[in-house]
Amino acid sequence: MSDRPQLKSSLKRLVSFFQQRWVVNSLKVLMVVALMYSLYKQIYGRDDFDEIWAAFRGQLSGENIIFLVMTFVLLPINWAFETGKFHLLAQRFEKISYKRAYRGVLMGVTLSVFTPNRIGEYGGRMMVVQPGGRAKAAIVTIVGSLAQMIALLGFGVIGLVYLSISHLEMEAYVVYMLGFMGGLAVLLMLLAYFQIDLIVPIIRRIPYVRRFVDHVLFLKEYSSSELLRVLGFACLRYGVYTLQYYFLTQFFGIDVGFVQSIGTIAVIFLVQTSVPLPPVLGLLVRGEVALTLWALNGVNQVAILATTLTLWCINIVVPALVGMMFILLMDVVKTWKHEKADHQRASSRRNS
Repeated sequence: MSDRPQLKSSLKRLVSFFQQRWVVNSLKVLMVVALMYSLYKQIYGRDDFDEIWAAFRGQLSGENIIFLVMTFVLLPINWAFETGKFHLLAQRFEKISYKRAYRGVLMGVTLSVFTPNRIGEYGGRMMVVQPGGRAKAAIVTIVGSLAQMIALLGFGVIGLVYLSISHLEMEAYVVYMLGFMGGLAVLLMLLAYFQIDLIVPIIRRIPYVRRFVDHVLFLKEYSSSELLRVLGFACLRYGVYTLQYYFLTQFFGIDVGFVQSIGTIAVIFLVQTSVPLPPVLGLLVRGEVALTLWALNGVNQVAILATTLTLWCINIVVPALVGMMFILLMDVVKTWKHEKADHQRASSRRNS
């Protein structure tokens, strides 16, 4: 018991240290250096970079460049639908503007570059809400991710069944089993998504997680129509991301038919989301998965890798750089001071 005041004092000094402006600025510089180094290693450090770059330059002078332009046009729309999920869910605990929510999503992309399974997304969104709503911001981010997973799994199962029939030539009972298991998984996820009351008793039995039950309970305030709109945003984002991938296959001359391409892309997304890796490492997995699946169509390997890398650069690197700019411009010290003053005023009102 006697160690508690000393521990509390040490933690207070540590927090005060990291709230100093020079420390915050130093951390920002380190973050920029780490981001640039990671991007450099993943793009220019590849053994096949020269081949990919040659393939990219070779397509710039052709008629297919329109597909590259269309992929860039869809970039802000892709993240606009992701922001739509967060913005809609956040309105229950804070009237945050759509512009501010978009900024938080992009900052989350920056932070997610260094973390497994895009955990950094939570940090970016927590940075744009008030202290009292940060736990809820993290929870609604999980809800949005669950909606996206439902879309990925649902369309991925359809794509997997299609490929099993068209290219893998599996026995009928195997295809039926895949469809049944995939459909069952989607139904269970939908049940967890729309019926939070059924999940709470399970959470209460999980050590270290049950302490957050009170935060989770507020999810019961969301109506089915609101959750359905979030799921709609997730499906729209899935459609945009799929179109971006398809446009890039056309840009690099991968033409195996629209339906075949969409089915292959659906399975690639399904497999990729099952691997809990940060984007900088997940890029390697994306390349290997894409090579394996596109090989069923006899597609050139360089074109496949070029498509994967270009899609990653457009949808991750560009937003990460923009998010980094927002982080650099954010006056963290000033924000902390305002939050501390608000907390003190709230405490004074409670005491009085």
